[in-house]
Amino acid sequence: MDVFGTCEDALKVLESNIMPDCIITDVALGAGMDGWYFARKARQGLPEFPVIVMRGFMDNKVVQSDNALDLPILRKPFREAELSSLIERASIESASGS
Repeated sequence: MDVFGTCEDALKVLESNIMPDCIITDVALGAGMDGWYFARKARQGLPEFPVIVMRGFMDNKVVQSDNALDLPILRKPFREAELSSLIERASIESASGS
């Protein structure tokens, strides 16, 4: 698993045509872009690419309005089994074009 210091670093990797199996990003990323923006940028040109957004405690109405791509959401704290299941679901959905 690769972890990048900034969203910009991760986007450069995607632009270089190195494709990970799945992208998992947090909603709150600190300085710079947020997770929703990063997810949108990551999927430009790759609309079926599996992306999962993690979030802590956040109002469900905010999540629904911000989640324009209808991405799978992993709520923190989570268990490894939940993460595995969501990665599998995101991969299946992206492969089927859902």
